Amino acid sequence: MNISFSGCGFLGIYHIGVASAIKEYAPDICGKLCGASAGAIAASALLCDCLGKSRHNILLYYCCFQMLGQAVTYVCHGSELISVLFIPFFNFCCLDHVSSRFLSVAIEARSRALGPLHPSFDLVKIVRDGLTKGLPENAHKLATGRLFVSLTRLSDGANVLASEFDTKEELIEAIICSMFIPLYSGAIPPCYKGTHFIDGGWSNNLPVLDENTVTVSPFSGEADICPLDSDSSFLMSFDIKNTNIRFTCENFHRLSVALLPPHPEVLSKMCRQGFQDALRFLTKNSKWFFHT
Repeated sequence: MNISFSGCGFLGIYHIGVASAIKEYAPDICGKLCGASAGAIAASALLCDCLGKSRHNILLYYCCFQMLGQAVTYVCHGSELISVLFIPFFNFCCLDHVSSRFLSVAIEARSRALGPLHPSFDLVKIVRDGLTKGLPENAHKLATGRLFVSLTRLSDGANVLASEFDTKEELIEAIICSMFIPLYSGAIPPCYKGTHFIDGGWSNNLPVLDENTVTVSPFSGEADICPLDSDSSFLMSFDIKNTNIRFTCENFHRLSVALLPPHPEVLSKMCRQGFQDALRFLTKNSKWFFHT
């Protein structure tokens, strides 16, 4: 089975839940993995087995909480600064390490009125540091031929699926390219193999390799794994670069917070929902996957 994770900005925390459920209950069903933007981070983490309990293998948490921590904080109990940390009901991460890191960047971000739009918020550096520390040294060997990262070529806007990586650094640069939104992420687009690329979601937000590709999206729509909103039976929908999104109130809220993250409690619910949606899909298709 091939799995494709859509680009979705800060809603990529939904993919953490999905990837965690797959790792927990069906770790052997993964074939090739695809992803655009935040989906590429999720795909690389699942492929390289970076969802374990080790302090050195918390790639998804490191990247997402660093981004979230510098973007969202709130105050309660007078002057005390509190960050609401996502604490999953499934146990696979060293929360002490994550919570301390999250709190430190949250305190630093407290003075930034614009959150992720503040000039001092360096998204590229945050993600690069997280990938460098979280991915194993042989990540490029594990990823070559199995990980397909959706990129948009700057010169002509064409979509490219990167799947060949000579070094770990080249793999990281491909993922950086896939999530680079001009101006939002920086002024100068990064390069992969000497060519400038930008966010893969601009040309193909949900790459599909073949009919055996299971699609994942945090937006209620036609993806195989996605939320089932209460009003999702409404037939009208629209497509954003291969990602189907139904006209639901929840989806419009998700779109509004994709680049400007909501309250951490909202994001924790999204992660939990990703886990539950993946379990629902695995249960429904258990005969297909496990031949039982």
